[in-house]
Amino acid sequence: MILYMEKGRHGLIPSKCSVDDYMRMKKAGYRVEVKRSRNLAFHKKFFALCTLIFDNQTHYKKIGHLVQFFKKASGHYEIFYDHEGKEHYEIRSIAFNKMDDLEFQKFYDDCVDIAIEITGVDGAALRDEVARFL
Repeated sequence: MILYMEKGRHGLIPSKCSVDDYMRMKKAGYRVEVKRSRNLAFHKKFFALCTLIFDNQTHYKKIGHLVQFFKKASGHYEIFYDHEGKEHYEIRSIAFNKMDDLEFQKFYDDCVDIAIEITGVDGAALRDEVARFL
């Protein structure tokens, strides 16, 4: 959500004019972006999932590689092309300032689905096991 604000006597206050009027104004205003903050416990839940999968596999040598796999497999990347037209992937960050809680929820749910697919473990059993890690 984006709010347009004006400087008031005691700090920023919502603008009284419409957004169109505000955009035409010559004086500087303030644009404030309001995001739901990310839940640290939920972030820990993702890394508990990664630890659980990592500890029960032999393919990945570092947990960071598994995290990168989840990011790519869940579509959390951007595709770009080099000068020869070759496709490359830039894995996006899951840092607190890069994703809000709703985006992270979707990312986590996608990763759980991927973990179920690659392990063959029942979804409820996997979620229960992750909960034990916390």
